[in-house]
Amino acid sequence: MRKIANTVGECIPAAALIGLSFINSEHRNVAVVVLIVSVAFNVAVFSGHQMNHMDLSPNFAGTLMGITNASANICGIMAPLIYGVIVSDPTDITQWRKVYILSAGIYIAGNFAFVFFGKATVQSWNDGTQHTLGNSTARESYKIQEEPMPYESIKKDNEKDIIATKLSHIQNTQNDLK
Repeated sequence: MRKIANTVGECIPAAALIGLSFINSEHRNVAVVVLIVSVAFNVAVFSGHQMNHMDLSPNFAGTLMGITNASANICGIMAPLIYGVIVSDPTDITQWRKVYILSAGIYIAGNFAFVFFGKATVQSWNDGTQHTLGNSTARESYKIQEEPMPYESIKKDNEKDIIATKLSHIQNTQNDLK
């Protein structure tokens, strides 16, 4: 489903940009409508690759989103520079056509990359990270909490600390209200 939504959110705007490149200045209203269609269908990517971070790693989805969003913003940084190289006369529609077709190509390439390489399976590194320090190995484990985390206490038993769950979160909430 994510790949279908992503394809709608990338290919329809790409087609709209290609269409926009062939609209001349006498049809400004048509150009505005085509741009609105492009942006309106682009919202489907939020159900596509934008949500895929949660599929890959629920524990690190925010980090993944930050990394991919920072990488994607490189296009926003490069756009004015590329525009300056391609368009020397802002009134020449053929130069603008190159800019719009290049943008459509980026849309289509990004969609093909997601369709062919995108996965929706939780990755092995989601549950923990292996750290090696010299001869010792420390394991940090991050688990998905399906229920609210219970309160825990530490008690000593034969000089070992044992973490025992005393009450569930609901029971503690009920006791706090008394």
